[in-house]
Amino acid sequence: MKIPQEQLNEWASDLDGEISTVEKQIFALQKRRAELQAKRNALRYLIEVAPDSPPNTQEASLSMASASDHMSGGHSLNLEDHAQQATYRLPILEVLDEFGGKGHVQEILPKVKLAMEARGLLRQRDYGDVPSGGEEYWRNLARWERKVMVDLGLLRSGSPRGIWEITEEGRNLLTIQRTNKKWGRA
Repeated sequence: MKIPQEQLNEWASDLDGEISTVEKQIFALQKRRAELQAKRNALRYLIEVAPDSPPNTQEASLSMASASDHMSGGHSLNLEDHAQQATYRLPILEVLDEFGGKGHVQEILPKVKLAMEARGLLRQRDYGDVPSGGEEYWRNLARWERKVMVDLGLLRSGSPRGIWEITEEGRNLLTIQRTNKKWGRA
């Protein structure tokens, strides 16, 4: 039995619509996750300022301002010892896009490092070696984030060893991020 081309086109269109809806939901969830992480980090900061006693009014005002800056996306606080792994996602996508969609890890990672530094996301301890030795924390976290991105379908899983390659889903996420930044929504 042959299925008419019109029916196939309709099914393809329906699937495209569903995929678009799911991508929007994923983006909304990622954005909400980032917001919640920022709030959690701000609360951790407040707890570290005065864990056992309420701060005086001036300290509380300063702490709340700092926490508020952090919750609104500022990166002026060093709340953690290292940059969060997920913060590597957008720089990785941007660098791969600059390389035309794929590149060797030895070319990609230095550019990712520069992008992270330009955003003020790397902390002093990110330049130290992981306990197992031989690799700096920032490089190790970027490699782990690459694995997560493969699992999410943002990077291709079947690329040759050492090659990082963006997928259509990764390009879509990058486009959404750039659009939101352009319109002040990021």
